[in-house]
Amino acid sequence: MQKKSRGRPPNYVTDKERKPVVGLSFDASNNRYFNTHWKSEGIRKENFGSDKEEAIFLFQQWEGKRKGEYYHGIEKDRTKKSVRYVIDDGFLKKENESEDKYLKRLTELNLKFRKGEIKGQSTPLIKIPESYIYAKARELILYDIVEARKRLNLPIELKGTFKTEKSITLDDLGVLYFEKRRKPVTKAYIREGSLHWSEFKKIVNVKMISQLNEDHFDKYEDWVYAKAKQKKWTDTTINIRLSLVATVFNIVFKEIKLKASDKDCVKYIRSICNFNYPKATNYDPKPIAKEDYLKILNNTKDKIYRAVMLIALNCGMKETEVADIRIKPRKGRSNTDINLIDKSLSKPRIKTGVISVAILWDRTIQSIQEMQANQDNDTEFLFLNNDGNPIKPRNIQKWWRRERRRAGVDDVVKFENIRDSAQTVPVDYDPTLLFETKLLMGHLIEGVTNNYLHRRPNMVKRTCKVIEKHFFEEE
Repeated sequence: MQKKSRGRPPNYVTDKERKPVVGLSFDASNNRYFNTHWKSEGIRKENFGSDKEEAIFLFQQWEGKRKGEYYHGIEKDRTKKSVRYVIDDGFLKKENESEDKYLKRLTELNLKFRKGEIKGQSTPLIKIPESYIYAKARELILYDIVEARKRLNLPIELKGTFKTEKSITLDDLGVLYFEKRRKPVTKAYIREGSLHWSEFKKIVNVKMISQLNEDHFDKYEDWVYAKAKQKKWTDTTINIRLSLVATVFNIVFKEIKLKASDKDCVKYIRSICNFNYPKATNYDPKPIAKEDYLKILNNTKDKIYRAVMLIALNCGMKETEVADIRIKPRKGRSNTDINLIDKSLSKPRIKTGVISVAILWDRTIQSIQEMQANQDNDTEFLFLNNDGNPIKPRNIQKWWRRERRRAGVDDVVKFENIRDSAQTVPVDYDPTLLFETKLLMGHLIEGVTNNYLHRRPNMVKRTCKVIEKHFFEEE
């Protein structure tokens, strides 16, 4: 015989048909709807707001997620242009497999199928939360009733006053990524990343994230590759654009607190945002010839850029790293990047944060001192333009193209080839200098702590000396 429950029966909310919504109650003391049995179930008390209809909808979404109610998605057959459902036990959730692992596995299978690595009658699909489908339908009805009638093929009518609920916009998502993320990013990254994000928004041409589907990401990927062919972009440039879009959705999902419907939406988008990235090619360094380097150096009359050239070779740096050298301590560090008295440099790389170290040549120090004698520098950066503002990588690039032409050096010679020389000259001279060269270049090395106390400038003394000897021994 079943035992009778003690105390008063729970007071559930009723819907429009006056049927109880089991599990949802109203707290008159704070005018909020909540999950009735939170205490007995040992879970958190949820707040579903003060609007009754909205609370019922949010509760049903929440309850659906708890019960694991999901639809298996559908995907277009790219050869037959048709739509089909998957009936294959291999793509069902395995016993004791977590939701995150299941979603990750299906995402990987879906990507392999899109690349043609999986063939056959069955197509691996992404699992779509049932709550996401309800949210999409509800938003469409409230936001665009005409479009809802067309898509759902129903004579829908709304009576009374309804609170229109829209999903987060792509504009807002960009703000959350660039301004609210845990790890701060540089102004240069925000500037360039915002341009790439704007390109994505323009191509997909939708306002809200709930309007995004797989076709939008295919469209953007096609646009990037077409543009790359037209503009002759490198694989790195393609990867930067594609990965930026994927990273925005990943970071916002992991780090930003969103409302439940937006969270489901972003989770689904992460599963369909699978770009085909160019295959990585082995980097082929192109060291600058000694004659070309000295032609440009000796032709340079500007003391600023003469110092730039010397420190780039001395420390194995590209223009981005040269422009980032600080003469005031960075946040979290007690030392400056460069010390002219100790003749040393110890600087974290922008891209990885790994410390690169170097011993400065006398000619490098002298050139920097001559530059500083004509400057009134109250900034934190070593290199300033003639207008007194910190030098930018693009300033170095423009100067390089102009000075290269004046010196009669071929256009294929790039500023970054100076770093290539710093990387190859020491190892060509003595293969045992490979370890020191990696420290100079700021590469990760197993067993070496990424810290300027462990990566000391004196550790690369021989490497710096070999580079100087190669380029200046006949002077």
